Amino acid sequence: MSEYRLSSTLAVVKTVVAFFDVTEFDRESLSRLIKKTPEIEAHFYADELNESTAAKVKNVDCVSIFITSDITVSVLNALPNLKHIVCRSTGFNHVPMEAVNEKGITVSNVPTYGEHTVAEYAFALLLSLARKIPQAIEITKSGSMEHQGLTGFDLAGKTLGVIGTGHIGCQVAKIGVGFGMEVVAYDPKPNTEIAAKVGFSYQDMDSLLARANVVSLHTPYLKSTHHLLNAQSIAKLKRGSYVINTARGELIDTSALISALQTGQLAGAALDVLESEELMNIHEEILMLRAGSKQKLELAAEHAVLLKMPNVLVTNHNAFNSREALERINETAVANIISFIGGNTQNKVGQ
Repeated sequence: MSEYRLSSTLAVVKTVVAFFDVTEFDRESLSRLIKKTPEIEAHFYADELNESTAAKVKNVDCVSIFITSDITVSVLNALPNLKHIVCRSTGFNHVPMEAVNEKGITVSNVPTYGEHTVAEYAFALLLSLARKIPQAIEITKSGSMEHQGLTGFDLAGKTLGVIGTGHIGCQVAKIGVGFGMEVVAYDPKPNTEIAAKVGFSYQDMDSLLARANVVSLHTPYLKSTHHLLNAQSIAKLKRGSYVINTARGELIDTSALISALQTGQLAGAALDVLESEELMNIHEEILMLRAGSKQKLELAAEHAVLLKMPNVLVTNHNAFNSREALERINETAVANIISFIGGNTQNKVGQ
């Protein structure tokens, strides 16, 4: 944790912070981290932040949220004293930045916490696809020792395409090299020094798609990266390739993905994130049915199709979820709050 501490000679002025989306691990971790910071008055809530829960904390100075909270303008209006939003995540697309900037609210994030954590998970998904591990487990549990239908493929000698070479993407490239893969990467801001050190090369997007046996996504979700993999870009992939996504669901056009899986253009996919993945929650599905959104209904149906496809693995946005990564997230979140109180917010995003 960064060393941000306020002068002990000053009178203690409490900054009221409401932590949402809090697990028992988070509660224990955050409580321990802020124990020596009397300037923070902390309140913990397992629920996400929404209009209903905002009403319980309308006088708070600061809220800390995970990606499961989707802040709206209505939520902001329900918190008139709000000065700081602390995202316990790298992504902050669940915060309406234009609205918070207008209100003068500071937003901070956790820029890096899990390059090893997420990269290892990406390879766990890839290995599960390559060696059909989930199917092998199910067959063994059924009492069979048959190997029919379980033939996989080696990673060594294959080409791994890494899209996005930030902290996580570079670690994925490093692991790929360790497996004996040829690693090619695309990034609008290439880090040639790291590439030379790790042993991968940069390509333009079309070249990467044409060469890769496996594509792993590690780019942030922006307007420019919406549906980065779509019908046109997927068609440029080598036939029979695989896609891994541990970044953001909206990077892939779900309909185009399903079509490519059906035709064999893609041999398989492993997805820790999905477009509108909140629809995987039954309560959100019920709300969606009541609202009758055609687009949401179509996405919910596409999710159901993906879950039934034998060449697709879907997990519940779990790549971040290691004890070490969670501790780093909480350490940075608390440091962000302390630095904000001290007048020099670290990891500030937006304005």
